[in-house]
Amino acid sequence: PPMHPAILSTTFLLSTAALSLAAPVRTVPELAAAIKTAQPGTTVELAAATFHLTQPLDLPPGLTLTGAGIGKTIITHTDAWRANHATLPDPETNHEKFDRSGYLLRCQNDAGNIAISQLTLTGPALHGAIFGMANHDLHLHHLHIENFLFSGIRTYAMKKAKIHDCTFLNAGQRWEDGKPGIKGGITGGGIFSIWLEDSEIFNNRFLVSGKAPNEHYYGIKGREAKRCRIHHNTIEAGFSIEFPFDNDEDVEIDHNILHAAISIPKFAGGPVPKSGRTFHIHHNWFRDTYSIEFVRNGVEIDHNLFDFDPKHDGGNLISAFGDKAAPGPCLFHNNLVSNPGRGVIWMNEPYANLTVRNNHIIARPLS
Repeated sequence: PPMHPAILSTTFLLSTAALSLAAPVRTVPELAAAIKTAQPGTTVELAAATFHLTQPLDLPPGLTLTGAGIGKTIITHTDAWRANHATLPDPETNHEKFDRSGYLLRCQNDAGNIAISQLTLTGPALHGAIFGMANHDLHLHHLHIENFLFSGIRTYAMKKAKIHDCTFLNAGQRWEDGKPGIKGGITGGGIFSIWLEDSEIFNNRFLVSGKAPNEHYYGIKGREAKRCRIHHNTIEAGFSIEFPFDNDEDVEIDHNILHAAISIPKFAGGPVPKSGRTFHIHHNWFRDTYSIEFVRNGVEIDHNLFDFDPKHDGGNLISAFGDKAAPGPCLFHNNLVSNPGRGVIWMNEPYANLTVRNNHIIARPLS
């Protein structure tokens, strides 16, 4: 006979309670087995422990992987597992040649709705912490990612992602292969995303220790972003944010603390999308006198604080080094500049449709 509603309700509550009380995963074999059998909607909870992997973990669609907290649950690699330095730097846009073997966690190709949180992910001998190819609705939050050779998070063709409340430490530095005098080039970043759409990166901290070659460390690096917002991050790096190629559209960069430059140069400025805007850079606190690499068409820069130390003011706030005329436009307005360094705008190439208005600029005496 049909089950009484009260009994049915009690049965459901007991079932969900049993799931919520399941013991957290405590060993690498348990973790590998849990992920291998996971169905969409499954949450794999890790205990407070250190997991030494011997190969990447491939995460299926709809999986939530969560730990006991940053510094409590740590995923790293064994001493025997070391990534191949010869495949760095990766070819950036030629995904068929990516070496994906040197990442702790890999999202399965085209997989959606993967979430990773409450973990520490650390190297040092791997390319990166997380790799993803053509994923959507990826949610990465409350992670500490430290000491990788190329990039903390490396993605290609990602859509509708959220990356927030993470800390990156030396995750994307210029790598070294241990041989004297042989080093990699200017390569990855804390987050390195090619073809990023409809995504948000916020409330993250990108840090550099005194031992890292931070002059080549990028906070956030990309190649073509559309309808993305990067906000409320603190970025201490050789370059804060870099998007140097074509087809960027409606990228909003706001309310960040930036210790180095935003780099958005494109030969002759690049095309302007139908929306009329490539980048909107506003309400940021710039700390380095070399603040914005130019030129780019369809840009608005407003309501920022450019606050430069007179002892380290050898750069130009906006700098460009090309030789082909750019049509613009660019609107630079309502900014506060405390000590302009060598100058506010220095561009080698002709640039049309440049509007500069309503800025407050204070020159500080040299010490």
